[in-house]
Amino acid sequence: MQCEQTDCEGDVIDGVCQSCEATKSSSPRGAARLQRVSMSLQALKEPQESERSTDDLLRASEELKTIVPDNYDAWRAQADLWLAAVHQLETRQIQSDDTVKLMGVPLVEDRLRDSAEEALRQCAHFASTVEIRVSLIDEANRIRRATWF
Repeated sequence: MQCEQTDCEGDVIDGVCQSCEATKSSSPRGAARLQRVSMSLQALKEPQESERSTDDLLRASEELKTIVPDNYDAWRAQADLWLAAVHQLETRQIQSDDTVKLMGVPLVEDRLRDSAEEALRQCAHFASTVEIRVSLIDEANRIRRATWF
């Protein structure tokens, strides 16, 4: 099977690309990586007295880059990464910087909002119930950036 990562033509064996080492989130290795990233993203959501830096977000981003988003949990982890970055920008824990990229998205509020909205809509495709799907779409609509006509 071919790798699904952009610009990679490696073969996937046992859920791991032999070229770029990307893993499917449904493989045991991918699930373990995803759980580790999810735990670090939860820690980013909790109030902290010390200064935040982009390093935590960058570490989570690098780990998520190696996971192919093929299920709800993988898409949710991407959305949580961008939502954490938006929250930290809103609360001025970090500053915008278009040279810093989280999963290819510049650390700029509007771009992060667009990406988080798209990831949440992807999550809705994998929702197990209609209520969860509606909740995800509502969350995507809330994070959507304000537009002026």
